[in-house]
Amino acid sequence: MTADRRWVVGDHHVHTTFSVDGRHSIAEQVRGAHAGGADWVVITDHGSSEHVARGEAVQAEIAEARLAFPDMLILPGLEWNVPGAAHGTVFTAVDPGSSDAAREFAVVREFEAKFDGDVRGARTGSADDDALAVEALEWLADRVRDGSVDDAVFLVNHPASDGYNHPRRLRRWRDVAGGVAIGFEGAPGHQGAALCPDEHRVRGFYSYGPRPNSEPRLPEAAYRTWGGFDWMTATVGGMWDALLAEGSRWWITASSDSHLNHDETARDPAACDFWPGSYSRTHVAVDRLTPVGLARGLRRGQVWVDHGHLLGGIDVRLQAADDRRGAGMGETLRPPRGADLELVVTVTAQHRPNAAGFVPRLNRLDIVVGAVTGPSGDGDGFAAPDARVVAQIDTSGRSGTYTLRHRLGPAETAMYVRLRGTDARRGEPGLLGVGIDPCGPARDHRGVNPWHDLWFYTNPVHVEPVGDRGR
Repeated sequence: MTADRRWVVGDHHVHTTFSVDGRHSIAEQVRGAHAGGADWVVITDHGSSEHVARGEAVQAEIAEARLAFPDMLILPGLEWNVPGAAHGTVFTAVDPGSSDAAREFAVVREFEAKFDGDVRGARTGSADDDALAVEALEWLADRVRDGSVDDAVFLVNHPASDGYNHPRRLRRWRDVAGGVAIGFEGAPGHQGAALCPDEHRVRGFYSYGPRPNSEPRLPEAAYRTWGGFDWMTATVGGMWDALLAEGSRWWITASSDSHLNHDETARDPAACDFWPGSYSRTHVAVDRLTPVGLARGLRRGQVWVDHGHLLGGIDVRLQAADDRRGAGMGETLRPPRGADLELVVTVTAQHRPNAAGFVPRLNRLDIVVGAVTGPSGDGDGFAAPDARVVAQIDTSGRSGTYTLRHRLGPAETAMYVRLRGTDARRGEPGLLGVGIDPCGPARDHRGVNPWHDLWFYTNPVHVEPVGDRGR
């Protein structure tokens, strides 16, 4: 990350009373996000004909919230009912200096009216639905190209929860639309669900299992979270690694999916969510905290996520022996082939109590390495057998800011490196075996206290060796 960028914290998946199942106003959600330490928030109410019709009211309330919290970036977005699939965050970016900043609202409303699966009745999983989803992303990219907006982003929400986001759909969305589709939620929202009295609720509401249009090849494990993270992310050698192995710049985020929040006044037993920024956090490196600055930071992949404010901060630098500048999250290192690689990680331990009233401790840091093997011939595949945990480093008892170094050996072939870490209260061997992941996140079940099972994940650094060895 360059010196002129700074980390900002936020949440791209937040509901309000403009959703039929939302209980908090835009002002309340923004106030809660501000109290939770968020710098930015995207309001993403459910797509529907009613929501389209109330667009001017949404715009007015966001304008009021911006006046009340001028130090926060508050963006209008949409939880898009993806035709034939599940849900995703869509937002557009128009910088404040624009002569027509209202375009950010107008383009999202037009997108919703034209392409939302519920508005269009396109929820059957048919080939026509799939084609409409692709058309929608291409339309959104065209609005960037023709200058209607300065940028636009699509992120897949709770990717494995109901099995609708088939691997082939993820790849199709990734491959169209000029980079509008940039990643998925590594960790879904509803992290407090296991604390609700409903005996069927677990973290993320990942308790429903396959449905009629679910991908039949997905395993039962896909319908649960693991340490609060989606199966596609939590499985070393799984779906996320499969996309990275193909050379994709496909990033992860985390969100609250806030509908009804826990706090000292919430007596409703259905309060299964946390305020934006108070538990799930997406950290993005930005040149400036503007709509375009945020969108571009997300697209660069200079993003890491954590739960429960596990970390105060983290800096990742992958270096070659003859180039100490190196590359960080979302970047690509191009060392001479055969050059020795060293990973340098600077951790700032958390020193402030979180919303549960305690200071969390990072007790272990894991290094995951995967080979980049190129495009897959299997559009339905969700495994990357060359990805594995190469080191697990005990960080218990460490405080302040400290640096960890790990040698990765010579740069021979294309690869990527990503990190995760934990408070180490829960864990079990990874789904693909101890040889790939000796101790990863544990399967979530009813009653798991989300505050007692905290993880962070970074997005990867890529390595592309150049030249012949020794030359």
